[in-house]
Amino acid sequence: MNIPRKVPYLSYEQIGEISYDFLSEHGLEKQIPINIESILEFDLGMGIIPIPGFQQNHSVEGSLSIDTKTIYVDEYVFRAVETRYRFTLAHELGHLLLHKEFFEGTGVSTILDWKRAYRAISENSYFELEMQAYNFAGHILVPSPHLRSRFTDFVSDNKSKFVEARRKGVVREITLSFFKNNSIYRLSKLFNVSPEVMEKRIDKDNLMALIP
Repeated sequence: MNIPRKVPYLSYEQIGEISYDFLSEHGLEKQIPINIESILEFDLGMGIIPIPGFQQNHSVEGSLSIDTKTIYVDEYVFRAVETRYRFTLAHELGHLLLHKEFFEGTGVSTILDWKRAYRAISENSYFELEMQAYNFAGHILVPSPHLRSRFTDFVSDNKSKFVEARRKGVVREITLSFFKNNSIYRLSKLFNVSPEVMEKRIDKDNLMALIP
């Protein structure tokens, strides 16, 4: 096996552009929440197969098949935790779009080869692969244009409350914390992602700076 030693660098912003370009190419940039399951099954022709005990046996919630035509996902996550299921699918799509070339020509053809391949790369490279796929999942499920638009609407809707809080002498940090938590709750429902994913997207896009 000829495994590349270094993962090509992609910034958080570059990954966001790749994810949004992908949505645009498939005519899906206007829909919220993003139907990641439909994208995989109908736009890309991939299969999604729930497997009992997958996470317990492999220490991951999902993975691509060797031929990259199927995503295996833990059955419990598939059945009971929708936001984690959606994020797992988006994460594996990230690997497919961002890292396919990384493993092309390596001679990987069996599950054992995949395990050897991951052992062959450095811990830093493995972390980079996973982080890029994680960031891709956050971007494609919560596209920046939609997130910024919805967040700006929330800010506009609450302007009078910010003014009232200042008038009453409420510490600004408390006001911002309350608003952020409320926004995370509402937006995570709107985009159908976990609060943790939504908080990271808000922080990474520096949206709290929009508050007057």
